[in-house]
Amino acid sequence: MLLQSIQLACKVISGATKKAGIANLTGLAGSDNSSGDQQKKLDVFANDVMINCVKFSNQVFAIASGKIANAE
Repeated sequence: MLLQSIQLACKVISGATKKAGIANLTGLAGSDNSSGDQQKKLDVFANDVMINCVKFSNQVFAIASGKIANAE
């Protein structure tokens, strides 16, 4: 189940990468990650997709990410 969730996330990210210009996923996201680097929109999208797909599998106890959420 976990591997199928990761497979789905990879397919969604691949599709978004092919259509990044159309989907407005190019450029900077306006936030920094845990190491202080500026994040790209596609990186943030891919991180969110992977986390959501892995959570959906109900096979993971904890998830770690370098993303720092925007304080909006």
